[in-house]
Amino acid sequence: DILINIGTAASNNEKSKIGDIIYCNKIIDEVTKRVFYPDILYAHDFLESTIITCSKTVSKLEIVEYDSMIFDMEAAGIYQAGSMFFYAHNLIFLKVISDYGVNENEEGYKDNVNKNIVDINNVDKNIDDKNIVGKSYTNNATKDYNTGDNHKKLSEDITELINNNKNQLNIYFNQICEIVNKCKNNKGQLVNNKENSFEIKDIDNFTDKLATDLCCSVTMKNQLRQYIKYCSLTGVDYVGIVEELYSNEILPCNNKREGKIQFERIKERLIQ
Repeated sequence: DILINIGTAASNNEKSKIGDIIYCNKIIDEVTKRVFYPDILYAHDFLESTIITCSKTVSKLEIVEYDSMIFDMEAAGIYQAGSMFFYAHNLIFLKVISDYGVNENEEGYKDNVNKNIVDINNVDKNIDDKNIVGKSYTNNATKDYNTGDNHKKLSEDITELINNNKNQLNIYFNQICEIVNKCKNNKGQLVNNKENSFEIKDIDNFTDKLATDLCCSVTMKNQLRQYIKYCSLTGVDYVGIVEELYSNEILPCNNKREGKIQFERIKERLIQ
């Protein structure tokens, strides 16, 4: 299963256009200062950025204090909740730029912490029948929409922003669905992919040896197995990449610290 969070965010980089889709590669909780890293397993064509999750609406004066980043009010919370049920590489955060922060003298600024679930069924239309992707849609609400009419206008504005990108989003979702479905039969079980000539048993044996030589933890080993399966489906020569490391005597590693460094380097080469 995959959790995809789609929402809006403010940007402090005015080179970003309103409506641009941003893939979040790092999440910072502004309150607790905790940092989270969604692993990017599936190839994409979106811009990437760090996102800061704030507990309140952000002003233009506040966000200019940071390097080029985007800001929302939910990504960190969704990541922490989702990580209880999903691996990091199955947590995907996509944000559409909605604004550049609000002016502090804007009427209703301090009270404006509304968050709204937006009706964007058109985005769901092409992927609901896949039954493999869970989606969460939220908005950053960085303008004053406290009245009834303005509340409705907010939903319409956010819906329009998302719908303007629905074709690009659906292409990406369908690519993910295609990859996932390749390794499932009608009962949802992983099966052999004849086109790429791999056996699940062989992958498990390959992963077991590699994980041992990387001094992997159980979590790292499970992640490694997912990366190898992904490479098998997409035609990446993971065997050649790993054999090169053995030939250069980089593997096996001597300790967990060394293994963690090499694990990250292998991951980058497998999913680049």
